[in-house]
Amino acid sequence: MEEKIKICRECVDLNIMENTEQTVLRHLTGLMTAQGFVQEVYADKICEREREYPTGLQFPNIAIALPHGDSSYVETSAIAKIPATGPIPTIATKIPKRRSQ
Repeated sequence: MEEKIKICRECVDLNIMENTEQTVLRHLTGLMTAQGFVQEVYADKICEREREYPTGLQFPNIAIALPHGDSSYVETSAIAKIPATGPIPTIATKIPKRRSQ
């Protein structure tokens, strides 16, 4: 049976002030840790993984990043979400530029 992924109100931050890859990732994992969804070490592990395998995706009208880490540090599958008010340095540089058509 598939596990359902939780999106809880406490893991959505519409007023985030962080603006670097590390602080954004640590902020998001902190929200998830506070809810018991991930272990504290998950913040370090997700940052390590993002350095090795960036998850930035460029779509026609939007760029997104889907950072994730090793499931052995996950207690409950969940999603944390923030809106970016502008490019987040480092993450933005890892997103491939859209090719001209």
